[in-house]
Amino acid sequence: MDIEKMKKILSTEYGINSPEELDEAMKRSKGIDLAIFTMPINKINKKEK
Repeated sequence: MDIEKMKKILSTEYGINSPEELDEAMKRSKGIDLAIFTMPINKINKKEK
């Protein structure tokens, strides 16, 4: 994906039209919990049983 396509998506989907607006949106974000992607597979399987 090129930068212009990303700018268009940010603008149309999220109303973000400048680097400053993107920065503010990122500061307000709660973040992403990546724990599920770092948990060993055997622990995931044990929780499912």
